Amino acid sequence: MAERAEGTDALTQPWLAELLAASAEGIALYDPQGRISRANALLAELVGLGDDELLGLGIDDLFHDPSYSLAVAAARQRGRWHGILSVGEREVEAHLVMARDGHGVVLCHDISERLELGRRAESLAALAAEHASRAEDAQARASEQS
Repeated sequence: MAERAEGTDALTQPWLAELLAASAEGIALYDPQGRISRANALLAELVGLGDDELLGLGIDDLFHDPSYSLAVAAARQRGRWHGILSVGEREVEAHLVMARDGHGVVLCHDISERLELGRRAESLAALAAEHASRAEDAQARASEQS
């Protein structure tokens, strides 16, 4: 009963390929030895590798951000990690989940545009506040003069 029939392993199921292809997130599944066993094209694009280069890659080698090695260590200890990594000029939100037997998944997506829009919004808000302050000062001076 402990043996699975050939072809029934979850990693070989057609629905998994469909899920990976349709996902809006980069996804990698890895085995207990920490080697990527399945990944989607979006993850390959995020890390700058070809699809075939990801398979067999160690989970520790997926990102070169120095905080990523700490993230993997945290996931191994606590079973999960969530944070933001720098990947080249991009910012990537990543989730690592690891089962006790060592199997796991990495989910990530590029949040660079969202962060840039947030910075622009903050800049515009500061500019608007500065103009409002100048307008109040001008109005106060005009009131004093009259």
